[in-house]
Amino acid sequence: MRIIGGISALALTLSGLWVAGAPAASASGIPAVLGTGKCLVANVYGQGAGAERESVSGVFALRVTGDSAEIDENETFPDGFIASTINWWQFLNSASLNSRDKTRLCMRTSGNLVLSTSKGKVIWSSHTTGTGRHNSVRLENDGNLVMFSSGKVVWSTRTTRTIMIAGTTLRAGTSLVYRYRQQFGIAPTWLAMKRSGDLVLERRARILWSTHTRVRGSHAALLRDGDFVVYAPGGRVLWQSHTRGHDAFLELNCSYLSMSYRASGTNWHAPRGPQPAC
Repeated sequence: MRIIGGISALALTLSGLWVAGAPAASASGIPAVLGTGKCLVANVYGQGAGAERESVSGVFALRVTGDSAEIDENETFPDGFIASTINWWQFLNSASLNSRDKTRLCMRTSGNLVLSTSKGKVIWSSHTTGTGRHNSVRLENDGNLVMFSSGKVVWSTRTTRTIMIAGTTLRAGTSLVYRYRQQFGIAPTWLAMKRSGDLVLERRARILWSTHTRVRGSHAALLRDGDFVVYAPGGRVLWQSHTRGHDAFLELNCSYLSMSYRASGTNWHAPRGPQPAC
């Protein structure tokens, strides 16, 4: 997980879907859509409209470098402090890494999204050949990279936010999903705010940790004072982490949840004890 400084728009919602007529680019002017027959061509840092696409919110960026494609999440506090991580990554094996290669991510007219080296070697593809001749992909405000064909969703990365910053909530029936290591065959980890009212960390249908709160319709919130709380619909506190700290943020990792602070680093995680292996 990387922490950097900068200025960007603050996004407090934990979901968002594109609809027709919505803005096509973020405040930086970088488009959210990669259209039919278009390619992103790598540069070393994966920056600029030729090498990246950005969600309209500015929180997520799809970047192509010389040996990989990745979806980055950059959650920004009001003072410009940013908590950043990578949510999805496809790359060459370590024996073939070349950060200066003109790697390309192309939305082909065959309907397939393909990441390949400058010599044409395929690193990764969406395996969507035949789904349409005019497909496009769009990086959504919820962190999902979605392929559309004639207005219908035919493929997506199914990625979400994996960071909650102070002042954000996780509503009943919504989840954060950690998929970063899926390409290694490691199952996703979910932080789910169940409609039953229980906040659950789970992987392969196995519950790793839970708040044991079962009031239907409850939601979770990371407060600005650094306390993580589950509230009943009427506002009653059902569970809390009893943590305090400036610029707190929660991050979902492989098999555990951690709380970090700008000044003091990580000082709370769930489950308690040694962090479980993936």
